[in-house]
Amino acid sequence: MQRVFIFDMDGVLIDSVNLMYDVYAGFLSEFGITGTQAEFSAKINGPKIEDIVVILKNIYNLPETPQQLFVRYDQRMKAAYAAAPVTPGVKETMQLLKQRGYGIAVASSSKKENILFILEKHGLRQYVDAIASGDDVPHAKPAPDIYLLVRKLLPGISYLVLEDSDNGMRAATGAGMEVIFFNGEKRKSTINHAHEVKIMPELEHILDENRSPFVGRAGTITFHEQNKPLNLKPEQELVVEQCWKDAQTRNPTIFDGKIVSYAGHAQDNSTLRIDYFITSYKYELAQLNNPHIHLGIFPLAVSGMIVDPQKNTLLGRRAETVTQYSGRYELAPSGGISADKTAQGTILFKEQLAQEFGEEIGMSPSCIESITPLGLVFEKDYGVYVIANIITIHEPLAAPPLRKEYSAWKVLPCADVPAFLRKNPAVPTSTTIAQAVLASNP
Repeated sequence: MQRVFIFDMDGVLIDSVNLMYDVYAGFLSEFGITGTQAEFSAKINGPKIEDIVVILKNIYNLPETPQQLFVRYDQRMKAAYAAAPVTPGVKETMQLLKQRGYGIAVASSSKKENILFILEKHGLRQYVDAIASGDDVPHAKPAPDIYLLVRKLLPGISYLVLEDSDNGMRAATGAGMEVIFFNGEKRKSTINHAHEVKIMPELEHILDENRSPFVGRAGTITFHEQNKPLNLKPEQELVVEQCWKDAQTRNPTIFDGKIVSYAGHAQDNSTLRIDYFITSYKYELAQLNNPHIHLGIFPLAVSGMIVDPQKNTLLGRRAETVTQYSGRYELAPSGGISADKTAQGTILFKEQLAQEFGEEIGMSPSCIESITPLGLVFEKDYGVYVIANIITIHEPLAAPPLRKEYSAWKVLPCADVPAFLRKNPAVPTSTTIAQAVLASNP
């Protein structure tokens, strides 16, 4: 199961609220009636067309049948959708959601053909995993039916909903989902919501807050390599090149090698599929030094908790000279995945971990009895995805010789690790992995 992000369409995916108001006002004007913004916001923005025409027929005693009124209203809606512009930043937001492993759904009271038209017109269909429309449910917003349907179509461990209307927010909260109020108009709402944003890029910090350390659990991990060009804008290329020149000035021996980046993942029971792509180190370095350029690079790494025959493990205190998490304790071994540990569309993560074991611990990899994957952990501070493992060895641990990366070693019982890490500065990923290992009763 995955985390799911749900978009409303009108006023969220497309900038259509004013157009929808014009549809409502123009429809009433055919009968010599003047609509109001208050009525539109309270009763019309949210329900499906079948319900809207019934609402208006009842309020104004309109002379035609609901079916005749539906045809009138629907014709105006089709013209409005043809003219509606996409909300700035929607495609980039969907790409970011996919990179971070979210399932994406659209839940709109609009007709399904209109939803599909908008998604295809603006190149968004490829990102959407499920669509719930007004055609699919007996009761439209503010009833929760449409969001309950999304739960069936796209099972998840959590749901974030982006809505702009009170009726939509009522529907989402009624389905037990967390609501983000998309409030470009800066209006007040009394409907309970967890977050509020004015523009799409503001969603990124909310996604950061909602990241669970374990984004995927697994007994088995498979991989899929993607051919993913970065498609940088000219101004981004300039930032990258300047950053690389600065780095070469500071360190003439720096090497622009290939790195492995997370692209997405999917969970199927106990099997976790990780999508990845290969890119150049200079792009990772530029993004690390200039986070605002958002290149979509999330390096993949490996880490593991050693368990020896006496149920002891090993922690290393990172040297003060390292750039990330200096002075903090972490589980050893840990390290980035190099591009030479990929082959035929897969990542040889166990081989990478065994190599780190030999280099960091100083013991022969032949001491390893088994490497058991736990899943994928997100390291929020540096945007790194870590494949977490239990490393069972058949020889007792001893503190290794000090190396460049570590200033101290600590061998201690596995059961004592959580308390030790609470009392001492620690790398967050190591704390997460240690808790997961102890929960599995190694």
